[in-house]
Amino acid sequence: MATFIEARNVSQAWVRGCEAIIARGFRTKGKIKLLNLIVDIRNLDRDESFEELYGRYMDMEVFKRTVEIVSSDKSFGLHPSYWKRLKGKEKFRVDQISQVVSRLKKQPHSTKLTLQIYTPDDFQEKYTPCILCVELRVERQNLSMSVFIRSQDFGRKSYADYIGLSHILQRIAEDSSIPLGGMVVHTVTASINRQDLPRVSALLSKTRP
Repeated sequence: MATFIEARNVSQAWVRGCEAIIARGFRTKGKIKLLNLIVDIRNLDRDESFEELYGRYMDMEVFKRTVEIVSSDKSFGLHPSYWKRLKGKEKFRVDQISQVVSRLKKQPHSTKLTLQIYTPDDFQEKYTPCILCVELRVERQNLSMSVFIRSQDFGRKSYADYIGLSHILQRIAEDSSIPLGGMVVHTVTASINRQDLPRVSALLSKTRP
């Protein structure tokens, strides 16, 4: 079974994703989990009012660190920089970003536009990247992204993941001279830690009419 959500932007994606996990997820000792959560984010805008609320209720240190892990050269402890992997600076010695941009310029409707973050030897490591791979497509003249995530701490990290992924898509769209589209994210296990539930619920209550 899968849960499908449509969202007008990144802010609404986080809100509706959290609401779905709380309403439909199954409880474990430490988490609420929902399997196969698919979020269709139509554009990569964010609501200013939500940003203010998020900064008030959520851990901004975790937020900033997660954005940097996804879309910058910074690594933190066991967490590798996803951007460095995509640029061929870590694990892979192939600049996947440049290759995809080059192909988009020559063949904008190619179906060979994959960005791989996970490597087979990650299986043996203590930490395995949560975001495994990305697929790009030009649809209705806009560049869109499909993302596959194995596991996601939705309460604390998904909003930052979405923003980091948005940064990657924006860079590729600009370098390829293709208008920016949206993003579809498939998370196999989306969860909210029980210890984070009070602050998530408080934030959600502020977003409702």
